[in-house]
Amino acid sequence: MKLPTIPNFADSAGFMRSRATTSRSITRWAVIGLLAVLGGGMNGLARAQSCAAGETSATFAFTGAEQTTTVPAGVQSMTVYLSGAQGGAGLSGAGTLAGSPTSPGGAGGLGARVSGSLAVTPGATLSIWVGGQGSQAVNPGGLGRGTAGIGGGATDIRIGGNAIGNRVAIAGGGGGGGNAGWHTSNVIAGGAGGAGGGGSGAAGADVSGGAGPFGGSGGSVGTGGAGGGGCSAFVATAGNASTGKGGDSFNFSGSFAGAGFGGGGGGGATIGAGGGGAGVGTTSCDGNWNGGGGGGAGGLSSAGSLSNPTLTSGVQTGNGAALVCFAPSTFTVGGTASGQTGSVTLKLDGTSPTSTQQVTVAQSATTFAFPTALPKNANWSASVVGAPVGQLCTLTPASGSAIAANVSNLVLACHTVTIT
Repeated sequence: MKLPTIPNFADSAGFMRSRATTSRSITRWAVIGLLAVLGGGMNGLARAQSCAAGETSATFAFTGAEQTTTVPAGVQSMTVYLSGAQGGAGLSGAGTLAGSPTSPGGAGGLGARVSGSLAVTPGATLSIWVGGQGSQAVNPGGLGRGTAGIGGGATDIRIGGNAIGNRVAIAGGGGGGGNAGWHTSNVIAGGAGGAGGGGSGAAGADVSGGAGPFGGSGGSVGTGGAGGGGCSAFVATAGNASTGKGGDSFNFSGSFAGAGFGGGGGGGATIGAGGGGAGVGTTSCDGNWNGGGGGGAGGLSSAGSLSNPTLTSGVQTGNGAALVCFAPSTFTVGGTASGQTGSVTLKLDGTSPTSTQQVTVAQSATTFAFPTALPKNANWSASVVGAPVGQLCTLTPASGSAIAANVSNLVLACHTVTIT
C-alpha cells in the first residue's frame, strides 16, 4: 500500500502518523545482529576436507545444474563429503527520513556438512547436486523478498538415477537472514538465519519502548516464524513451513522497500520454515517504522544410506560443495574347476604390497575365487599347494602382471593318476 511521502495518522483510510521524537540509542538487538554477522564469517573458514592417501578424488562446486561422475573400474567403496550452501543475507537499509540510520539485515545461516562411506559398483553413475547461496537453481531453499534472504540450497548425491527418490545423502542449506527494520533514530537488525542441519532462525529486533513494532520470530523446521505485532490494521504474515518462504511486512512512507520481511528457510531433506514478517507501527498505530524480519530455519540433513556417518550443522560459508573420495581400485582373481575328487588348496602371491593367500576348492565346486582382491597394477602368481590323493592338478595361467581388471580365466584341472 503506497502512502503519502509524509507520515500520516492512522485513520479509516488506513494511514499512519509518525511520532515526533524517538530514542537515539542503538538497541541491544542491533548489537546482537552485528555480532552474528561477524561470528558467522569466522566459523565458516573451518573444516576443509581432503581424500586419504591412495584414494582418487572428485570435487564439485556450485554450477546451478546436475553434475555426474562414474565409479572407476575396481572401486568397491567411496567416502563422500557434502556441504550445503549458506543462506543469503537479509536486506540492509535505512529509512528515507533525514537522520534515519542504516540497519543490517540478518546474516545467512552457515550450511551443514554430511560425510560417510558407501559401497558402490564399478561403472555406476553418480549424480551430484550442489546447492548455491542466494540461488534457487539446485535443491532450493525458500524465498525471502526478491533476491535478499533466500535460503541456502542443499547438496546431495544420487545413485541409480537423478530423481529426488535416488538421493542417498543430503546436507542442508542455511536459513536466509531476515530483512532489517527501520526507525528514525535506532538501528533495527534483521534476525540471523538458522544453521543448516535444522537450526532455528533468530527473531528480528523490536523497536524499543514496549509498544512495537515488534520483530518477526525466527522459523524452525516444521513451524514458520510468527509475524511481529504492531498496528492491528496491518498484520504481518508468518513464515511458510511447507515452501520455506519468509513472511511479509508492510512498508509505508519513510521506510525502504522490503523492510521487515522474513528470511527464507534452507533447502534440505525437509526445507526449513521461513522467518516471520515484522510488525509496522506501534500497537496504537503510531509511526511507520518496521521491526526486523525473522531469520529462516536451516534445512534438515540426512545421512541416508551412508555408513559411519557424521552430520555437522553450521560449517559451510558461501556456496555448497561436494567431495567424493574413491577407494583404491582392487581386482579379484579366480576361475573354474573340474575333475577334483576331493578338496584342492590353491595359493596366490601378490606384489605391491607383497601378499599371500589361499583358497580351498571343494570337491563339488565348479568355480573359485581368492578371498582378497589385489590392488591395481599388482603382479601375481598362482599355484596348487594341495591336491587329492591319487590326483594331479594343474592351474593355468600361473601368473599375471599389472592387474587392471578382474581375472576370471584361471583353469583348475585335476585328473587321476594311474600307477601300473
